[in-house]
Amino acid sequence: MSKSTELTLPQRAAVALGSAEHEANLKALAEKHADIVEIKNTAGREQAHGAMMTLANARVSITKAGKAARDDANAFSKAVIAEEKRLIEIIEPEETRLRTMRDEWDAEREREKEAKAAAERQRITVQQARIARIRDAVTFAAGRSSAQV
Repeated sequence: MSKSTELTLPQRAAVALGSAEHEANLKALAEKHADIVEIKNTAGREQAHGAMMTLANARVSITKAGKAARDDANAFSKAVIAEEKRLIEIIEPEETRLRTMRDEWDAEREREKEAKAAAERQRITVQQARIARIRDAVTFAAGRSSAQV
């Protein structure tokens, strides 16, 4: 019994963004400036601005990595589609040829079946006409002598 080691989509996304390596650093970075609770002067404003820019740069880096991973995934997706089409083009003409042959054979069998059904309908119509003539002969002969019939 073999065990599958295939990654799930969320796991693959985490690998693409390097989440395992960056998560602890990002948490530490988020907590690093928790002691800034109020700006009282220019130096405090600069400190808050610097901390905010550090966090913003980290966010931009994550966004860029995500975009690069998505671009790679889109390029891969397009390459898979192109390869799929290329492989299908190898067999499609033969599949079409065989489908056409099969459809022609089926159509011929259907024509034969319809011809047999039409012949049977014609046979039944002829038999019904004969039966009607026999019925009419009884009505015609009623009350007449054998010489008149």
